[in-house]
Amino acid sequence: MKGDYRPVYTDAQTYWTYDLTPNVELGFLGLYSRNQYTLVPDDRETEFGPFNQALRFTVYFDGQERTQFET
Repeated sequence: MKGDYRPVYTDAQTYWTYDLTPNVELGFLGLYSRNQYTLVPDDRETEFGPFNQALRFTVYFDGQERTQFET
């Protein structure tokens, strides 16, 4: 679909380690992700029919589509 796409995303990653003893290590892996995609569609115009009776169909979109993911 054609339109105005507005992506917004945040991503954070971390890895921490702590040596408990010379032979034992404690590790922590942390991940955070937030993605938001907004689509504002463009108006669309379609022409169809034979050349002597061509028709035009116009669709006007009002609103937007928003998709969001968070992990």
